[in-house]
Amino acid sequence: MNDADLTVSSPLTGALRWVRRRGRLLLVALVAIVLLGAAALRFDLVARLGGPSDLERALRLLPATVTSVVYADSAATAARLDLEVERGSYADHEEEYAAAVAGAPWLAPLGASDLVTWEDTMDGGAWSALDVRWSAVGRTGATSYAVLELDGDVDLDAVGDELVDHGYTEAEVAGRRSFEMTDYAALGDYPFLTRVTFLDGHVLGIGEAGPLTEVADGDADSLADAGRFDAVLPDEDAEAAVLRQDSDCAAAVGSAVVPADGGVAGLVRLAPPRDADVERAAADRRGLVAAQGQDGADVAERLDLADVTVEVDDDVVVVRFRAAGSRLLETLEDGTLAACSVDQALG
Repeated sequence: MNDADLTVSSPLTGALRWVRRRGRLLLVALVAIVLLGAAALRFDLVARLGGPSDLERALRLLPATVTSVVYADSAATAARLDLEVERGSYADHEEEYAAAVAGAPWLAPLGASDLVTWEDTMDGGAWSALDVRWSAVGRTGATSYAVLELDGDVDLDAVGDELVDHGYTEAEVAGRRSFEMTDYAALGDYPFLTRVTFLDGHVLGIGEAGPLTEVADGDADSLADAGRFDAVLPDEDAEAAVLRQDSDCAAAVGSAVVPADGGVAGLVRLAPPRDADVERAAADRRGLVAAQGQDGADVAERLDLADVTVEVDDDVVVVRFRAAGSRLLETLEDGTLAACSVDQALG
């Protein structure tokens, strides 16, 4: 299975498709917000780590072969924004929700962004984007897996019936209900998710069912078992983050959006290659942030970053910074602060 077989697109992609379907009046109402965030909303995401228990659950459900993870906590973001929109009331809060997604695209579920695209038609159904508490996408090469947790009051039997009604064929995989898209003509105004498997509790898996069920049953190692990202996980609650194995200059990188003074700030944790001098690595980060391009502006200035600090925490380099929301997301997504060289960072 490759990425073309799994709906794991940018939250912006789903959000913009959805905005276009809302019509001209809504587009006019949102145009200022979209313009302000356009550069950053290409963000393929980031992963909220709204607490060790949620993070651990996500890592325990993804296969050990995964080399990059994005995790989003829609529930935590909605709480910070004081956004109270429930399935069934979407029509009354459509513009409010659109503005929230435009400003914080990780509010939209990962691995199933079409849920946002079809929110208006799914609002009266068994489930929708508004029911997703957290979601994660793991990738290794061309293979992708997604897991997401629904609110506990969602009727999973009704979700299964709804999937069948829209062209998914039900089968049993390792004792779990699994639904594969087979009748495209019946899909209609409904998300294309290739294959959906009910895992533990209200967690759904999207993608090839075998590896996901093997991990859920303990018959195969999970990403948590592999411990690949243990050193770079945020040491505080975070709304969004990206975990990945990086290039020659880092064994792993964890980038996160964390709470700060009623808003959010950026956090990057970089684990240098084995046996590397962590103090030297920290000095390299400081040099990179201060490096000037031909225009005379340094990296921090070019990225509109403020309050940049670089510290060492045990064997990990920790970079913290403040930035406007859109710039914050873009900086974390493109990995500039984890670049291996000044030339790479300056592009």
